[in-house]
Amino acid sequence: MLRVLAAALLVAVGAATATAVVLVHPLWWGLLLGAAATLATAWALPRSWWARPPWALGWVVVLGVVLESSPGSGYLVAQDVAGYLLLGLGLVVVVLVVSDVTTVVLRPRGAGPGDRPDDRPDDRTDDQPGARPPEGAAAADPAPPAQGRGS
Repeated sequence: MLRVLAAALLVAVGAATATAVVLVHPLWWGLLLGAAATLATAWALPRSWWARPPWALGWVVVLGVVLESSPGSGYLVAQDVAGYLLLGLGLVVVVLVVSDVTTVVLRPRGAGPGDRPDDRPDDRTDDQPGARPPEGAAAADPAPPAQGRGS
């Protein structure tokens, strides 16, 4: 229940972050500050279903809303360098979260980034050159013994 509440709060935090970035992005320092705040928040949040994806959802929804033209007032994001950099920042947010979600979902719990689910640390001799075989196992000889003339 606490994680669901945290996820809902992080949607609001993502929306507030994106709103601030959209409002200050026409200024060069505002775009830099907004990008730094966005990337720092994405880096600081834990890689789990209840943290980064809800935050990114709030961020991207606000960006999608402000890209629509409002009647009588025009667009909040102009077609200039700052506007395109803001769109690129939104793409970076989406790519970061999608890559996190795929690694969290596809990797078994407790496994490291290079671990395969059926591996144990003591029997990894096939993919690590120079690794010693487990204790009690026969060492594999890479070359067969030479046949003499007299045999």
